[in-house]
Amino acid sequence: IDMGNTNTNKKHLVIVGASFAGLVLLDKIKNDFNITLIEKKDHFEWICSLPESIMSRELFLNSATVNLKECIEVNRVFGDNVQLVQGVLTNVLDGSSLKVKRTDNLAPNDTLENVPEELINFDYLVI
Repeated sequence: IDMGNTNTNKKHLVIVGASFAGLVLLDKIKNDFNITLIEKKDHFEWICSLPESIMSRELFLNSATVNLKECIEVNRVFGDNVQLVQGVLTNVLDGSSLKVKRTDNLAPNDTLENVPEELINFDYLVI
């Protein structure tokens, strides 16, 4: 996976998981690394707001979730050196590479069984 227009002098950090810990870490170090964020879902769910949002799908979509692709790749909230890979970590090969299966093109009833793995090289990995 290519980082595209990023600072080649910065080390490449991969963060697996876009929940509270992953997103807070991303925000704290966004200027220090070229970062790939791996997350199975296309959104972040704010679990604290789920009881209230059960009453309405619109309320759920507007107040309990954040669209990660829009936030990271369209609006560039974290900067140009951050990319989102919507997928599942399948294997850490050694101290500098891992494999993921992308989930962004899966139909609702599809499984990951036939999805090819993609290789991501990194300098640092946070799981």
